[in-house]
Amino acid sequence: MPEHTIPESLIEQIRTGKAALVVGAGIGVPSWKQMLERLTKALETRGREGDDAATKDLEKLLHKGNLVRAVGFLARALGEETCDRIVEEMWTSPIETPALPRTLAQLPFRHVWTTFPGDLLEYAFETASPEEWPPARVVTYQELGELSPRRRTLVKMLGNFDTYVVTPNSVRRALSRAVDLREYARKLYVEGSLVFVGFRYGDPDLAALLDRVFGMFEPPRGTHYFLGAGVGPVTVDELMADHHMEVVNLAGRGGDEVAERSVIDWLEQLRDTCASVGITLSQERPDADDAEGWIAMLGDGVEEAAEARDALDLIERRARDTKDWETVTEVLLGRIEHAGDGPDRAQLLRQLAEVYESGLGDLRRAFEAITTACHCAPEDNAAALMAEKLAAATGGWADLVSEASEIATDATDPSVASMWWARLGNWYGTKLDRLDYALPSLRRALELDGTNRTAYHALAETHRKAGKWADLADTLRAHAAVETETETKVDLLIGLGDLSENQLSSTAKAIEAYQAAADLDDSSDDALAALERLYRRDEKWANLAKVLDRRAEICEANGDTGRSAAIRRELATMRAEKLGDLEGAIARYEAAVAANGSDATALKALVDLYDKTGRTEDYLRTMERLGQVAPEGEKLATLRKL
Repeated sequence: MPEHTIPESLIEQIRTGKAALVVGAGIGVPSWKQMLERLTKALETRGREGDDAATKDLEKLLHKGNLVRAVGFLARALGEETCDRIVEEMWTSPIETPALPRTLAQLPFRHVWTTFPGDLLEYAFETASPEEWPPARVVTYQELGELSPRRRTLVKMLGNFDTYVVTPNSVRRALSRAVDLREYARKLYVEGSLVFVGFRYGDPDLAALLDRVFGMFEPPRGTHYFLGAGVGPVTVDELMADHHMEVVNLAGRGGDEVAERSVIDWLEQLRDTCASVGITLSQERPDADDAEGWIAMLGDGVEEAAEARDALDLIERRARDTKDWETVTEVLLGRIEHAGDGPDRAQLLRQLAEVYESGLGDLRRAFEAITTACHCAPEDNAAALMAEKLAAATGGWADLVSEASEIATDATDPSVASMWWARLGNWYGTKLDRLDYALPSLRRALELDGTNRTAYHALAETHRKAGKWADLADTLRAHAAVETETETKVDLLIGLGDLSENQLSSTAKAIEAYQAAADLDDSSDDALAALERLYRRDEKWANLAKVLDRRAEICEANGDTGRSAAIRRELATMRAEKLGDLEGAIARYEAAVAANGSDATALKALVDLYDKTGRTEDYLRTMERLGQVAPEGEKLATLRKL
């Protein structure tokens, strides 16, 4: 292409964010050749056997421009520590920022890639960019997972000083794990335009990009550009054939001052051309679907923040409709960042946990989000329940009890702290089988809130598991004393009665508990049945009579007249034979006959009782009635008595 001509296609790619500026080490610091000469000198002066011969061979490689082989050998020979120290010394940022980095900072590329490990370019972007442009986000090849294509980003393609990779072997190892880098670089290499600045053909970092990164992608559909000076025709042809890269051959040679000035002039022309067509990185308001841009506005003034919240509501709603959970997560994380502490933040964290769990299937992150919500709003029972569910799903009980212990200790509200101590004790006892930790936690819960029914329940189960029956009885009794739900209280008292009867062998305590349950719910069949059993066994006929009387009423109310009549007959017999209460017995049998006039058994009992009490008229009337309903074989005998 003619010198200093700016392609219109490149301008359009920059406008649409499909262009990247790729910056090498030739930005005002020692060149790669100078760097390798310094490393070679270090090898020469080391003084080991074979270093002299290796130094001579390296000098030949450098003279021929075979820098890739040289850097690989030096890295192996000197070791990473020595090489890293020399690289950092040689490429320390100069006191005054050179002209080329300052010019690069003024170009409206959203994507800037650099193979230079130092901070010279970052500093230039920070100090020399137009004031109205947003700051560039700086990431390494290891940190691309959450990169936004809308934001101005400086990517350290081969790392910082502490993570720098440039030898073929180290680049291959690093890229084998850098999935995000491959996906990110592929899109711009294949579909966009790359502008290479600060490289000389043969530089190790350029070779790493061309061979190890771009070499594994399909051929590009667009055109890339290489800014150089004195580039030979073979190199020009090779770059076009292998990477569809046009060489912008500028004045000068290699890295001399004329070449540097020519590069700056071309870049300034590119800058001015972009400005003339309105391409800029400044933005008054984000695009409608720019979640990251709207999130940044949440921290602005009242009106701007309100507009941002409305825009994010729409983005989140559309993302949920399309099941774009990554965007939903991005919005929620942004809201959380600006939500402060307390219930609002906890609610957002709970929503985030739900998205991680149900949308993305990432249970570990869901667990982290919901436990953070518990810290923000420890009174939120729904968050605590979700944390318990996720701990069960992930097996994270140890992590959960660690979080719960911290929450319980830090909580200032006694009732809230009590609930967390109760949960902690329950999880220690049921999930981690640590009864020695469960008991003090549950006791602490009850010290803080003596009405904590959850703590009583967990403490009871812990005592039951340990076989501590007396302690269990005390716990059930204390729980019943504070329980407000009648049904639950009745169950507790019946459980206490059963425990007293079968484990503690205390009939008196059992009867006391069963009777208390029956007093609360006089229709409790379990309580009445237990009382009936104990009163029969101990021949407490008066008490048994009361129980049978109530059971007969219940049967009758439930429509079981046969069962009711049978109980009443038994009750009448017991009053007559066990209690000597003939009148009481007569009353019970009369009630049975009133309910069923054909009840021959009740009529026979009445005949006998009337005879014993001298009630002749009642005796005769009942005999007559019995003669009418008695079985055929008994009627004659009955009539003879009349």
